[in-house]
Amino acid sequence: MIKIKIFKMHSGELIIGEFNKQIDQQFYTLTKPMEIILRRYSDSASAMILTPWLPFELVDSEVIEISEDNFQYAIEPAKKLIQVYHKVKDLYSEVVSECKELFDKKLDLLLTTSDFSSIASSMEEELETIQDELQSLKGQHS
Repeated sequence: MIKIKIFKMHSGELIIGEFNKQIDQQFYTLTKPMEIILRRYSDSASAMILTPWLPFELVDSEVIEISEDNFQYAIEPAKKLIQVYHKVKDLYSEVVSECKELFDKKLDLLLTTSDFSSIASSMEEELETIQDELQSLKGQHS
């Protein structure tokens, strides 16, 4: 069974993810960690956003080791939050793979060309497209 925990980082971030504790070390291995952004507006109103914690464009793995020294506590999330985590994680997996493909193409282009102005323009257009897709996904699931 996959264990899901919320980690309160010393930086203040709340991170949710699938974890394993390394017995012989003081490290946790987190798979597909997501940051929880929680806003409380009043006693009866709050909002929550889950977003990938790792810079997925820059790494090949969705696994990270964190030291016990980097967080204040780890706690089990509510069952419904676990369900939301899995749903959002799956949605982001689709978007992330598309974004990584585009980013990898741009990296390849950067490695083979010296015309950086056209690359920058193209990247801005693609970023707008990705932002539109993310907004569409958020609208479908809110």
